[in-house]
Amino acid sequence: MQIVSPHITPPPTAVTARVQRKAASLLVLLVAGLGTLLSPPAYSQGEAGEPQLEQIVVTGSRIRRIGIDTTRPILSVGQETLQNLAFTNIADALNEVPAFGAGVDPNGGQNAFTVGQNYVDLFDLGTQRTLTLVNGRRFVSSNPPSLFGTASGLQVDLNSIPVALLERIEVVPMAGAAVYGSDAISGTVNVFLRDNYEGFEFSGQKGATAEGDGEIYQMQMVAGFNFEDGRGNMAMSLETNRQVGLPVLARDWLIVRDPAYEAVGNMDLDGDGEDDDIDGDGTPDNYRQIFYDGIVQVVGGGGGGVTPNTGGRGPFFAPAHQARLGIMPDGNFYQFQNGDLVECQRAAGFGTIVRVYDSRPDACGVHDFFEQSQQIRSPLDRTVFTNSLTYDITDDITYSQLIIVSTSEAAELANQGGFQTRFFTGESGSLVVPVSHPFISDQARGILTNSDNNLTEFRLHRYNNDLVNTGRDETTNFVGRVDLGFEGEFDWQDRTFSWEVAAVFGQSDVETSGTGIIDGRFFNAVDAVRLDATSLAPMVTALSNRSARRARQLAMNEAITARNMVRMEYNEMNMLEEGDAGYQTIDAMVAVEATGDLNGD
Repeated sequence: MQIVSPHITPPPTAVTARVQRKAASLLVLLVAGLGTLLSPPAYSQGEAGEPQLEQIVVTGSRIRRIGIDTTRPILSVGQETLQNLAFTNIADALNEVPAFGAGVDPNGGQNAFTVGQNYVDLFDLGTQRTLTLVNGRRFVSSNPPSLFGTASGLQVDLNSIPVALLERIEVVPMAGAAVYGSDAISGTVNVFLRDNYEGFEFSGQKGATAEGDGEIYQMQMVAGFNFEDGRGNMAMSLETNRQVGLPVLARDWLIVRDPAYEAVGNMDLDGDGEDDDIDGDGTPDNYRQIFYDGIVQVVGGGGGGVTPNTGGRGPFFAPAHQARLGIMPDGNFYQFQNGDLVECQRAAGFGTIVRVYDSRPDACGVHDFFEQSQQIRSPLDRTVFTNSLTYDITDDITYSQLIIVSTSEAAELANQGGFQTRFFTGESGSLVVPVSHPFISDQARGILTNSDNNLTEFRLHRYNNDLVNTGRDETTNFVGRVDLGFEGEFDWQDRTFSWEVAAVFGQSDVETSGTGIIDGRFFNAVDAVRLDATSLAPMVTALSNRSARRARQLAMNEAITARNMVRMEYNEMNMLEEGDAGYQTIDAMVAVEATGDLNGD
């Protein structure tokens, strides 16, 4: 990383201006440099051999001129920085710069609408206040238009910008708002890609944590060539990157990150049978005991905790509570484990009705509850293809083309996926389950119906993450961008003018998916019954009656059809008139036959 703060005095004749215009969905830039003098050999009269500055393009001002005079530093991050530090993403390099705050990245908890995306945040003013450009032009945003997403704005997902063709990144703090609007209040991040590249490169790397997990893989290829005697150049790059996710449960030291302590009782250190006054204030002193492993006890571990159904919303499942909430008539606490009921023990540590502390594996409740629903880092797969083309139409006019296509897929490994507990009401309340439920094991049914418990139904308090794929959220982001432009220079009145016309089109498609419980189907599935001869008898009878009625209806339809055919034959023979006795006789015969069929005769 370099910090550049130039102080170069321009020649007296240097006067510059630039006009920017925007049209519809295309960004069109028309720039004219007025009187930018490029050939004053007299302006630099340093020592012999000193390198001379010819031209500088100022990010944020969009002004091209000889020399600049500013007190605002420019932060520059080059390609060698990413290579030396083995960064596979531009965002990783920028987040190492102290000026950048906590933006949006794949680490830690994720917003369901921006899982795995990378937005940088200059000066912690908000990701929507940092503008990202590519070669000085806007890049399409991937921020979803949702109230539940990150801060509203035109944030650019840096996963979509290629690393393989990177030349440098320039960060101009607190500049650009006058040109680009409120997007650039914090500053601008201008990513410059290599042009006129000739040759072939292939590289790959693999990394992992000190524990040997959380692997990161990257492969990239760059190829370019000149044509028409160097007037044109085409370069292409393809890179793919895979980052393996890490749950919090992968680190034991994170699981026990929430120790707590409790005043247990008075101390008798000298063994004289009397509590000791350690601090000499005349009052025996308590001692404090440290407890680990926070347990959420309002939902049982495994398949859920069991309580009797006492009517209403039923009792809490909170065994550690002093009232021993949720105890069964036989004096034990139970929770399901692999389909069977097993006894669990009251937590020995202190806590609240919801959370207690106990390191014993047989303590009632869900161990490491909060850690189960958190992650260290999201898994992320990204692929970026880039095509760059430049062609000198004349010595003073150059055509440029830049196409970027990228896809990224990421997931948040875990969330809290729902509950069934007395602690909540409605669809999240505890479930009433009859002991005759077909999916209850014989072992569990035996405990529930024994002489001590003698239950016909019970309440189930459970954590539903096993039903919703751990509450996983996934996001897929497709970005396509086409940048076409012409630029050139011409001389007039002993001055050189530069101009540029460009059109940029971009499109992003973000798809977010998650797994949840559809309450109606869930409760229908819970209300299962076993089908046997007894339970099927009413259904069989109903189907039989329906079949019989259907047969009689078909017979009546056949009789009516026969009557109509007879009528047609009589009409053709001119034997009967409408209302004649013959018609009445035919209708009566058909009616008698149909009535007999409908009655089952």
